[in-house]
Amino acid sequence: MDSVTLHPAGTRPSYLYRPGASCEQLPVCKHRKRAARHRKRASGYCLGLTLLFSLAVALGADAKVIEEIVAKVNGEIITFTDLQQELRAIRDQLSSQYGEKAVAEKEYVRVSKQALKNLIETKLMLQKAEESGLTANIDLDVAAAVESVRKESGLPDMNAFEQALQQQGLTMQGYRDTLRRRLIVDRLINRYVQSKIAVMDSEINQYYEKNLEKFTKPAEVDASEIVLMFEGRQASDARAKAELASAELKSGSDFAEVAKKYSEGATAGKGGGVGQFKKGTLAPALEKAVFALNPGQHTDIVETDYGLVIMKLNNKTEAKAVPLEEVRAEIQRELYYRKLQPELEKFAQSLRMQSYVYVSPKYKDEYPVE
Repeated sequence: MDSVTLHPAGTRPSYLYRPGASCEQLPVCKHRKRAARHRKRASGYCLGLTLLFSLAVALGADAKVIEEIVAKVNGEIITFTDLQQELRAIRDQLSSQYGEKAVAEKEYVRVSKQALKNLIETKLMLQKAEESGLTANIDLDVAAAVESVRKESGLPDMNAFEQALQQQGLTMQGYRDTLRRRLIVDRLINRYVQSKIAVMDSEINQYYEKNLEKFTKPAEVDASEIVLMFEGRQASDARAKAELASAELKSGSDFAEVAKKYSEGATAGKGGGVGQFKKGTLAPALEKAVFALNPGQHTDIVETDYGLVIMKLNNKTEAKAVPLEEVRAEIQRELYYRKLQPELEKFAQSLRMQSYVYVSPKYKDEYPVE
């Protein structure tokens, strides 16, 4: 019988959901009690919109909208401010992830379209977690997580930690709230998705055998060089000097001494030693020549774009497969995440079928949520 390997909790999913349902077009819930509760919420929402409109008319042209509603998820709203905060968070993350501003901005144009979807998914998951009783003692976990981050950051105390947050434009309360939501979602996914996924030993073994090349260390050489540069002179002059070096080597002279005498490369002073190279990292002409040698042998003169090279093979390590036990955890993660995505989608669908999601028509095109 196969043994079972369970993956630890901690991943964050990406969900799909049904957006844009109006108050008159909300789907029927599978569970009657919950459906009745959602219909009541939806009815209240429609009434709330009517009262808001009536109030605006009564106040006349001087009336101002205090906060714009972008979306509604069951009984909770997502405001324009929420959306802007999510967009800022995405931009900040991409800026730190990509060094080039132009690259980060290009990625932002693509990723920012997911901002509203992210907010809606989070609402659905937090609501489900609350109903499932998964928020108990969460503040203890938040406190422990904050303390762990502080220590890993090398900050001496919480005052220093708070100052570091302020330098990033964050507040301690805002940081705790964000962390709290993340930990709650982690609990939810662990209960309803992760705990149901297992990777069998037989699957790991089969994957290893079918992808053995992926887990094979390439052949590696330790080499020395003699380099004669083309730059600043006729190619024939470089060739003449290379021939002198080659002749001395063939006569039995020590490679290191010949390198010190003739080589114009940066390694000349240390006898031409260049260290180790994995197969696939040297220039093709040099790699073909040096990997064909036995230790102690040297190549003939090899022409490259920059000059003429003679290389000596000091040592060679043949390609070798990494033992299965050394990569078992890596394979287990790979197979686990392959199974995770379809399970997340199933879970997301179940949340959608039990929920009402309304998106303001103003934002549907700019921030698609399907």
